[in-house]
Amino acid sequence: MKGFTFVELMIAVSIMLLLLLLSFPFYTSINKQLTIDRASTRLVQDIRKAIEMTMSAQKFGTDYPDGGYGIYFPSASSDKYYLFADTNENRRYDSGELVEEIKIEGKIQITGKTVNLDNITFKAPEPIALLSNPSGVDLVGVTEVYVLFSDGSNSRYIYINKAGRVYIQ
Repeated sequence: MKGFTFVELMIAVSIMLLLLLLSFPFYTSINKQLTIDRASTRLVQDIRKAIEMTMSAQKFGTDYPDGGYGIYFPSASSDKYYLFADTNENRRYDSGELVEEIKIEGKIQITGKTVNLDNITFKAPEPIALLSNPSGVDLVGVTEVYVLFSDGSNSRYIYINKAGRVYIQ
């Protein structure tokens, strides 16, 4: 008679349980890392979405936003940011310009950013990033800015330069 004995079956199950228990601590750290990677990638996609909406002259409501589209970061230590249509060309987010509020997944927050960076707007015909402070004033001399995502143990820098190039580091 061929087959497995009870002892052989118990040894195989014990080995599988041991491997599972040994890999569990790595699962949580890998899951945290994947979550921050997804959140960072989502911000990059949303910035590119703002560029695309600007370049395709997408309507906001019934009109075309004269100032294009952009991303607004409310503050450091925030768990959300906003995609907005700059309808009054002041290069900053105002009430009534909200296209989408994006909640950052998990326990990830914006824990840092370039000093005075609040708004990144894009205006046609070129997808040049207009980097501005809360008053809508251009960040003079700044060619690249960053936003820092962190969950306490992992962090990612998202860089945006004036040419509209966006990348994660």
